[in-house]
Amino acid sequence: LHRFRLRPDVFSLLMAVLVLDRLDRGAPTAKPSAEAADVAGGRRRALHLFVLCALWTNLHPGVVVAPVFALAQWGMARFRTGGLAFVACLAGASLRPRGPLDLIDIAYETARTGPLVPEWQGLWAFEPLRFPGEWILLLLIGGATLATIFRGSVADEGRRLGGRRLLELMALGLGGRAIRLLYFLAWPAVGTLERLAPLVRARPAWGRAAL
Repeated sequence: LHRFRLRPDVFSLLMAVLVLDRLDRGAPTAKPSAEAADVAGGRRRALHLFVLCALWTNLHPGVVVAPVFALAQWGMARFRTGGLAFVACLAGASLRPRGPLDLIDIAYETARTGPLVPEWQGLWAFEPLRFPGEWILLLLIGGATLATIFRGSVADEGRRLGGRRLLELMALGLGGRAIRLLYFLAWPAVGTLERLAPLVRARPAWGRAAL
């Protein structure tokens, strides 16, 4: 509880992954047979996103990234599902005293004061030995994500090829943009593990358990 009061940004660690997971379920699929099911679940997915963003916006201002992710994913998804997701994220995030104006203020103040706050600067702004663990995490997850994303679609098994990769690349970019945003690396890390999982299905039990 003391940690939550001092650094409420810990809520964004959880909410970011939950929102990205909901958006990922609306990403385009490579299977034509999945179109009907995807459209049918669009309203339910939009409701989930609205509730998550409404909760997130009252816990931490990091919610401003949710509509941005939804807008980017909209370009990869069908209009009906992608549009509903964007509207749901924007409406939920706007449940603040001044509505969407608060979101604009948050984005503006973050951009204006970011260069003055060490936590909002990238790792490259400091000496490598100052944050060795963070550098290892960024290089490991970033390298594995890029390698598995561009290696082909074998491990993806035809599922959510375009939208999922776009969301992972955006999350990877945010994680590398500022120390404060390193928690976004959790999403590409999960995607990388999912793509690597089929590669060890035939391996020994200890290898599958480790992955």
